[in-house]
Amino acid sequence: MIYFIKKQTISLKTLLFTSLFSLMLFGCTKKKIDYVSYLITYPDGAQDTISFGKNAILMINQGEFQYVFSSDTYDDSKAELTYIKTSYIIDSNKRAFLIKKLGDSKATISKSKSISLEGTGGLVKIDYINSVTREISGDNVCFGNKQCCTKTCHGSVICCTGNIENDPCKNTRCDCTPDIACSLTNGGVKPPPMPSVKEYNKLFEAGQTAISVNFP
Repeated sequence: MIYFIKKQTISLKTLLFTSLFSLMLFGCTKKKIDYVSYLITYPDGAQDTISFGKNAILMINQGEFQYVFSSDTYDDSKAELTYIKTSYIIDSNKRAFLIKKLGDSKATISKSKSISLEGTGGLVKIDYINSVTREISGDNVCFGNKQCCTKTCHGSVICCTGNIENDPCKNTRCDCTPDIACSLTNGGVKPPPMPSVKEYNKLFEAGQTAISVNFP
């Protein structure tokens, strides 16, 4: 009888230890998030749903200037965004673009907190939609885009930077610019050419305030 009670006590201790260990393991396990989806609302009311993460940059073109975003920290409720405001001019003599950084900022966006940016004709609003977890491999690399870019009709461009292992975009130019056939065409007048979105990524480097990019 004494032996039975002792055996039961050991079993309870073992059960308690196992339960606590499982609880700790579950609490320390973080959900793997590949990227975050956002809703962009432009000054004219048009909207884009876009998704990007650590291996991509997002550019929102507003005609007179462009916002370029990177995102290194995010979870299932919020994201920390680093972004720069830029403008560019065309040097026809040198056949080059001069891209100038006008400012840089950080912002936290969550399900209850959006951010608003100055846009041509009003404000551009960005809302957090949800986090996405899935394998990034094969055709899914760079968000399902084999050309390493995703363009929308309202001025959003996502460019894969080639920073993940075995990324087919690593040696790709990613010369992706806003689609001139969409809403960036003003009154049927073709807008001027733009630099490749990937070139803007250089302005995130410390000390870089302007870069010159030759025409393709």
